[in-house]
Amino acid sequence: MSGIVWLASYPESGNKLTQSLLHNLIVGRPEGRYINQREKSFHFEANVKWFEDKVVGTPQTVTPELLARARPQVQVALSELNQGSSFVNTHNCLGAWYGQPLINASVTAAAIYTVRNPLDVAVSMLPYFSQDADLAIKQINDAQAMTNVTDRHVPEVLSSWSGHVGSWIAQPSKILHVVRYEDYLDDMAGAFQGILDFLKLAPEENRLARTLKNGSLEASLQQEQTGGFSELRRFDGAFFQHASQGRWRELFSEEQIRQIISAHRPMMEKFDYIPEGY
Repeated sequence: MSGIVWLASYPESGNKLTQSLLHNLIVGRPEGRYINQREKSFHFEANVKWFEDKVVGTPQTVTPELLARARPQVQVALSELNQGSSFVNTHNCLGAWYGQPLINASVTAAAIYTVRNPLDVAVSMLPYFSQDADLAIKQINDAQAMTNVTDRHVPEVLSSWSGHVGSWIAQPSKILHVVRYEDYLDDMAGAFQGILDFLKLAPEENRLARTLKNGSLEASLQQEQTGGFSELRRFDGAFFQHASQGRWRELFSEEQIRQIISAHRPMMEKFDYIPEGY
């Protein structure tokens, strides 16, 4: 398999768990690999460094149109970084921006899409909105949602939670594998085996056992508590503590819960995310 293998998701959907498992499988060390070293196994498509030599000026100062035009070129370069396939992380929806594709199909080998209940996604997004649930819910319901350019990242085009998920799964494809974050929590070995089968990988038994142990949510939380997490931004406590499920029941009002379900019911039904009584 050559080209880009996308690790795609709407933000806060558990993609870091997919990355952690694959990272530990790739590295294969008995003691595991630290969560802050994932960039040695993956590339982050929105990193400004990939765009710096593709635009005249800086990614922070050029027009959005120029960034959009540079994106397919950036992805060609990313596809050529490794011999064989390159794992590349993205939060972009599968669509277009200023007439340019957000995902360059010509260099795409496959995609692994991680999906998570939007009720739990909204909880994990609270730290980005100063714990304001209404703002977090507004974000996941916004069909025009996108991130801003920063000193580290170019914009990623999100759409709403339903719009994002729907853009990736709309057309059944042999090069797309969808994994529910909740399936990781219920049966990590089974969920990860589905990814291995999709990628046609068959690690030996001891290596797979180490991967499941060292790449687990519990291991990531322990590593974070020991040495911190480099991507931590505006979080109270540990980043990986926000990766649980069901906290929306205590954090959101009945009206807020129904706002999310009303906006995303068809897609939530598709993934069995509608809670009992709603």
